[in-house]
Amino acid sequence: MRNRAHPEQAGFMRRALAFALDMIVITLIALAVYLAFSEVRSHFGGRPGMVSQALEAFRTDRSVTITLGPESSQEHIIRKSYMDHLKSVLSEEDYRRAGDMNAHELESAFHHELVESEEAPIIIRSGESFELIQELVVGYLYFILFFAFSGRTLGKRVFRLRVIDLKGRPRLGWYQAFERAHGYAASTLVALLGFFQVLWDSDGLTMHDKLAGTTVIRTKREKTARRTKPGKDIGEKDQDA
Repeated sequence: MRNRAHPEQAGFMRRALAFALDMIVITLIALAVYLAFSEVRSHFGGRPGMVSQALEAFRTDRSVTITLGPESSQEHIIRKSYMDHLKSVLSEEDYRRAGDMNAHELESAFHHELVESEEAPIIIRSGESFELIQELVVGYLYFILFFAFSGRTLGKRVFRLRVIDLKGRPRLGWYQAFERAHGYAASTLVALLGFFQVLWDSDGLTMHDKLAGTTVIRTKREKTARRTKPGKDIGEKDQDA
């Protein structure tokens, strides 16, 4: 990278690895929040929540499939789970017929085998609320709080990076931290083009860098102070008794 907005500016790969680690952390936190939310909502609705369903599956030694993410990806996972189960309970002719059906059609055509049977697999579907919790609640809070207080998320701390203000202010303001967090959404548009912009931008900045007036720099490894023996100052020589 020839031109840089800051002499210690971090490169693309290091930033990408830090962001990937942050997304793993956010997903795990969002999953924990969603599971707790699911159990509370299910308790008042009089039906088992995701955790309760998983525990029931383990108790009865039945297969369990937990789906997260958009409905399109869930469809593929659920269908595969159904087909794996039907392979052991259907005739070859019925199994070939099932191969042309989607998940909803399988549930309708083989309701007993897939829903009512004691050996039927348990399918735990996440709703749209998981994506909302992951992206709009946990994701925003995670980035905003870390950027505003230290400029370093967990991923950036691991890879020794820090987000700084391009104008030299000592720390990011709350609105600036929000702008950068919101800028991630803009950078993901069109196949993550905003992230790759760092490779050709004249100042080596991403789209979210430009929106928030920030950049990411490398930080030096923190040195630990040398431990000295009690009662002796540094440089003091031992004396013979």
